[in-house]
Amino acid sequence: YIIVCIRESMADPEPDCEVVHLLSPPPGKGVGYFSLLIAAGLSLLVLGAHLLVESAVDIARLVGVSEAFIALTVVALGTSLPELTTSVVAALRNEGDIAIGNVVGSSIFNILFILGTTAAIEPLQMGGVSWSDLFAMLGFALVLTTMVSFMKRIGRISGTALIGGYIVYMAWLVGNA
Repeated sequence: YIIVCIRESMADPEPDCEVVHLLSPPPGKGVGYFSLLIAAGLSLLVLGAHLLVESAVDIARLVGVSEAFIALTVVALGTSLPELTTSVVAALRNEGDIAIGNVVGSSIFNILFILGTTAAIEPLQMGGVSWSDLFAMLGFALVLTTMVSFMKRIGRISGTALIGGYIVYMAWLVGNA
C-alpha cells in the first residue's frame, strides 16, 4: 500500500512549490539535529503511550467498566485527537484531500500495520470488543465509502450525520457498559 502511494505521488512531474518549501530543512540544521528531535519525539511518544494505557486500565478498574470500553472511548478519542486537529486545519484551508486522506490512511495503517505488528509480537484476543463493535466499524466505513463514492464530497449535513452516528454509538456503548 505504501509503495503504491509513493509511486502515485512521484508520478506528479511538478510538485507544489509550497510543499517543496515546507519540506526544505531550515539553514544551519543538520542530520544530527533532526535525528535528536526524532529520538526525543519517539521517546516521549513511548512514554505517553505507556502512561495512556496504564491510566486507562486504572480508570476502567476504578469505575468498574471493562478495559475494552475504556479502549473504545477514552483511548480511541485520545489517540485520534492529532488526526482531528490535522483534518480540521486541512478543512479550514480547503484541503479536503488531506482531511480524507488523513482519515483513510490512518485507518488503513492502524488496521494493517499497527494491528499486524502487535499481533506478530503477541497474539491478540478480542477480549471485550464485541462483534457488534466490529460491525459498527464496518457499517460506518461503508457509510463513508458510499458518501465519498456517490456524493463526491462530505458536506455539513453529511459531517453532522457522521458526528450523530458517533454520538449514537457512544450512547450505545455507555448503555451496554
